[in-house]
Amino acid sequence: MCRLVHHLNFMGKYVIFDLPEFSLLQYYFLKSYGFAVYKNLDEFDRNPYGILCCSSQEIFARLATFDLFIGTWSISESPVALRDEIFSRGAFENYLIAFQDTYSVP
Repeated sequence: MCRLVHHLNFMGKYVIFDLPEFSLLQYYFLKSYGFAVYKNLDEFDRNPYGILCCSSQEIFARLATFDLFIGTWSISESPVALRDEIFSRGAFENYLIAFQDTYSVP
């Protein structure tokens, strides 16, 4: 999704919040395409655009409001407590969400 949005000429800040292992994979994948990708919030904040690959709830909570929140199927894979924490921020101008109507842990 990040690569698609950037190929559509998005020039802003883009945050990917995921598990640590997936954040690293996304970091290296996007870096290999030449995107400005950061793992550090301070570096990300110093630049007018770029991608932050984040897996820390504390760092995610420090971020300002978002113009667009995209959560396609990831919301139904997240524990309810994490969903509540993310959505309680009320920091989204717009959103695109796809989810399953049930959640269970095998």
